[in-house]
Amino acid sequence: MFGLDPTMVLGARGARHPHTGAPLGDLSREDCLELLRQHEVARVAFSVVTERGASARIVPVNYVVRSDTEHGVDVVEFRTTSASEMAVNAPGTEIALEIDHVDPATRSGWSVVVAGECRRDLDRFGETTRLGDKAARPWADGRRPMVLTLPTRRVTGKVVGMGDWDSLHL
Repeated sequence: MFGLDPTMVLGARGARHPHTGAPLGDLSREDCLELLRQHEVARVAFSVVTERGASARIVPVNYVVRSDTEHGVDVVEFRTTSASEMAVNAPGTEIALEIDHVDPATRSGWSVVVAGECRRDLDRFGETTRLGDKAARPWADGRRPMVLTLPTRRVTGKVVGMGDWDSLHL
C-alpha cells in the first residue's frame, strides 16, 4: 500500500471543490500507474454504431498491466469473447478504461482513467496467460480468448477528500 502525500497532489495552490470545499487535485502519472497495477477490475467505455446512430457502452472487465517492449509503453490488457460488442466495436477506436475507489464515510476517493486506441493483440490471440497472472482467468463464465490492449500513453487521475488522506486505500 503506497501513501499519498496531499501536498504533492494538491501542490502549492491547495485546490478545493467549488461546492463542498473538499481538497482535490490531480494524481501524478506514476501514482495512476501504481493504482492500475494494484487493482484488477475496471470499466471500459466504448461506442457501438447501430442503425439509430452511435451509442455508448460501459462494461466491467478484469485486467492486468503489462510491459509492451514493442511499443515502448505499458498496456492495460483485458480479455473478451470474439463475438462480444466490445470485441466487434472497440478495436481501432478510442476507448476509455476507468478504475476508482470512493469512501462515503470520509467523503474521499480517487479515479484513474486511461484513454486511447484499443488494439486487438493478434500475436497473443488465444494464448494461455502465464500462471500467476491476476487476469489469467476472467471472472465471467466461458472462454475469453480475444486479447484487447490499451496503451497507457494518456493516463489521468483525480483525488478528492475531506483531509483523511490515509483512508484513500492507495
